[in-house]
Amino acid sequence: MARGRGVAVESGDNDAAIKIGSRRVVGLSEDEIEAARHSPQWQQQQSLAATWPRELACLDTLDVGPSVFADITVPTLLLRGTESPKWLRETTARTAQMIPETELGELAGQGHGATETAPQLLADKVRQFVDRTRKAKRSTEPITDIKLQADKSWNGTEYRSYPPGPVELTVVRYSIPPHSSLPWHTHIAPNTAFVMSGSLTLLNIDGVTHTFHAGDAFAESVGDEHRGYTEDEGAEVVCTYAGAADVPLSIPTGRALD
Repeated sequence: MARGRGVAVESGDNDAAIKIGSRRVVGLSEDEIEAARHSPQWQQQQSLAATWPRELACLDTLDVGPSVFADITVPTLLLRGTESPKWLRETTARTAQMIPETELGELAGQGHGATETAPQLLADKVRQFVDRTRKAKRSTEPITDIKLQADKSWNGTEYRSYPPGPVELTVVRYSIPPHSSLPWHTHIAPNTAFVMSGSLTLLNIDGVTHTFHAGDAFAESVGDEHRGYTEDEGAEVVCTYAGAADVPLSIPTGRALD
């Protein structure tokens, strides 16, 4: 190879020199070489033909081990053609073993020049890897979904203060059957609710209503008489009370239901 390539370089036939190197060193097929010759990079490669011998000599002196890749901490894709030279395929496989979180992919029917002979296949492999990586990252990251931030209740009643006394937080899960009604009541402590399933309608003493469905969160009113009821479906509701010791969660008013 060196002799044939050297003769080509010495005679100024850089095109032939690159063809010889691509065939004997890189292992490209004749079809791959022909495709590469029509790429914008081919002319640049010709201008560098004389540098190949010393570059190859330098490559032989490199000591490539795991420490070279130690700083790579992101998912990495290595691709090799099924028709690539044996030494290139083996080198790619060894490299994959030295990089954490590496996926080794195959380009069916391709050699080392798939960028020229099968650019769409190459792009599809990269795109699929990126999609898988993004999906895996999403599945391992915590999800923060703020359901409610409020300084007033669902019907516009403003919160003034928390009840005095030692802080006491309470979480209650209510299971309310269909066609049921909670008693008229008021709250001293601010509280929030999250509808786990079903639907719940709130009604205050002034006749204001609002229906909340599964997945909805709402802020309960303080000092405002109201009640909740269900219709054709029941409701599972979790309420969190920001109260104080000895402060009741709710205070029934004794008003008769409609």
